[in-house]
Parts: sequence; C-alpha cells; structure tokens
Amino acid sequence: MPAVRESLASFCLVALAACSGRSSSSLPPMSGNAIENASMEARVAAHWVHTAVPALSNIGNDLLSIRGFSPSNIYAAGLTETPVIAHWNGSSWARMSLALPGAHTVRLVTVGGSTPADLWVAGNEPEGSQQAPVPVSFHLQSGIWRKEVLPRLPSGFSGSVDAIKALNATDAFALLDIINFSTASEKPFVARWNGARWTNVPVPAPNINDAGFDTRIGGLDATSGSDAWLVGFVPDLPAPLGFIEHFNGTSWRQVPLPAIPVQGSDGEELDGVYARTVNDAWAVGAVWIGSSPGAQMQRTLTLHWNGTRWAYVQSPSYGSISTINILNAVSGDGLSNDVWAVGTANDKLPLAMKWNGAAWSFPESPASFADGALDAVAVFAPQNVWAVGTDDDTEDRVPLADHYTP
Repeated sequence: MPAVRESLASFCLVALAACSGRSSSSLPPMSGNAIENASMEARVAAHWVHTAVPALSNIGNDLLSIRGFSPSNIYAAGLTETPVIAHWNGSSWARMSLALPGAHTVRLVTVGGSTPADLWVAGNEPEGSQQAPVPVSFHLQSGIWRKEVLPRLPSGFSGSVDAIKALNATDAFALLDIINFSTASEKPFVARWNGARWTNVPVPAPNINDAGFDTRIGGLDATSGSDAWLVGFVPDLPAPLGFIEHFNGTSWRQVPLPAIPVQGSDGEELDGVYARTVNDAWAVGAVWIGSSPGAQMQRTLTLHWNGTRWAYVQSPSYGSISTINILNAVSGDGLSNDVWAVGTANDKLPLAMKWNGAAWSFPESPASFADGALDAVAVFAPQNVWAVGTDDDTEDRVPLADHYTP
C-alpha cells in the first residue's frame, strides 16, 4: 500500500519522522493520453529557478507552509524544534529567529497572516514525559509576539496546528490535527480568532459509513468569515475516501463529492484547498486505483466548486499508470483564473501544474533536485509563483524552494 501523508500529530508520535512516506523507486516512462508527453530528463526549465534555503532545523527541514505578501516579502515554515522560519527579501532566503514568549522547544509547522504586521506562526510544543504535542499559536501585533491560547481539546487528545488562514487582524481560522494516542483516533479541530481569543467551531465527523474511522486533514481556506472550506480523507479503508466540509459563518456541513470518472478508481484523498470567491474554489489530492494491498496506484486529482456543486476536472499525471502522483497544495493570486497545484511523483519529482481557465497542464518542471516533493505554493501573478517543500536527494533532508517567473 503506498504511503499517504502522515498527520502532524502522528509525525510527533514517531519522533519527528517524515510527514510523507517516501518511495525510493525510480520514475517509469510516461504514457497515456492524459499524461504530459515530455522528457523526464528535461526537468531544469528556463522559468523555474531553484533557490537555496538555509537549514532551519535538525529534525527534518521540510517546508510545509508559505505566506507571501509581495514578491520581496515571503515567509516559509516547516518542522523545526526552535522558533525559526525562512524569509525571502527579494534576492535571498535567510533564517529568521522569532522572539516567541517561552517557546524554546516549539515546533513551528505553519505561517499565516493578513499583513506583515499581522503575522501568525503555529505548531506544537512537546509536553510531559511522553512528549505529547500540545497545539500552540503565536501572533505578531504592534511588533511584539504574543502566545494566543487555543481552545481546550477533547479529553485525551493532543495534536498540532496544521494551518492558519487570517482574513484580517480580527478574523482568522486555525486548522488543528488532533489525535488520541490511547485509542489511535484522529480528527480535525477548527478554531476561530475574533481579535481577542480563539474559540472552537466544531467540525462534524465525515459521513463515510463508519464514524469510527480516523480522519486526516488536508487543508483549509476561506474567502470570508462566512465562506470557508476544509478538506481531508478517511485513510483506514481498502482505499481512502475524501471529504469536503463548508463553513457558512455559523456551522460546518459536509458537501457531497462528485463521481470520479477514472477507470479503476477505488477512492481518493484530498490534501489541499483554495477558495478564490464563493463561486470559485479548488480541491486537490490523488485518485487511488486498485484496492489490493501493495497494488494501489495514485493519479492527480482536481475538483472545482462553481457555487453550486463540486465537479471532477481532468488533470495530467507524470509517469506510467504505476507512478504515484499526489497533489499536496493549490493556490492562486486571488484575482485571475490562473491556479497552480503542487505535489510529487513517487516522491522523486516535484510536480507543479497550472490551470489557465480551461485546462490543467505542466508548463515546465520545477528546476529543483531530482528527489523531493512540493508541499505549499504561493501565487503573486500567473507568471510569478513560489513553491516550497523538501529535497530528499542528499543524506540530510534540506528545504526546497522553487521560483517560477517569465
């Protein structure tokens, strides 16, 4: 069974092993009508430029989150054991140490914010003899970092903040991945910021025939306080089943997924979501093909919301049918119909595909190292895109940051 992206709570449980299961297999030749017909050797393209990022941590160096306010002011966060993130100033990346109160052992996972003066970083802190992860968030206001207490978790649960979406200084969402280590049950938990405190907005368990199954979170995005989306999947089946939930300003409700017209499809996982308007949103992940243990295959999956329903949209995949393709994140500039999705093929090739308003395509391959994955993307304009992740081509995992420009 191909490995799926582990939750951050599970990540902490296994002594900070990789968030994604990594395959060491090489990429097979490309084939199929829906597969990009290009040479796998021509991966260094003129428009993608690999940029060096200094190591942020001794525990992994995966860049999982990116928040940009302009092409010369970008922040990226990953799995660190100290309060450090990466900052792009328009010409280079640098380590940025944060003066977080009492955060000597904080593991930063995500960065967000509505402006550079309204910045958030979040993740977890180990607590107790078992080093159970406790979710934490820190907010920059008036130039000072403050620890903002998150809502109390259900009894027996620990976890981590996986993402923060800040609409403005007084309205933000935090998506937490929480787990009960005694029962091995896992579920999403959403908190909302009102300018003074976080409060819980309960997320109903996805209706997938068995409420006892664990749920894995994929991502969260919002256009306003009354229009937010959450995606994820239930992994503990012969193949995972995805789910999408919508927040209308008062409560979350599950929205039906469309049929996936892919031959042999047995299920799907959803790992990222992007909302441009109330009538325009994208969810991405992977289609699973084949339910026999050890024989599953994965192809890219993209779904589109038109204000009324979600629809399947065909997207290309690299490699033969046996290649594992996963899209981890999706985003746009918020203005145009151009959207970018990023991920990996067999954890060996970073993937970056573009929606031009009519179809998905691989305009070029990221100019990065041969072994790696892209986990987050920021779009400033259709031709100005940043994607970050992890380079696995060296003995030590190092941060990966690729820039696409004309």
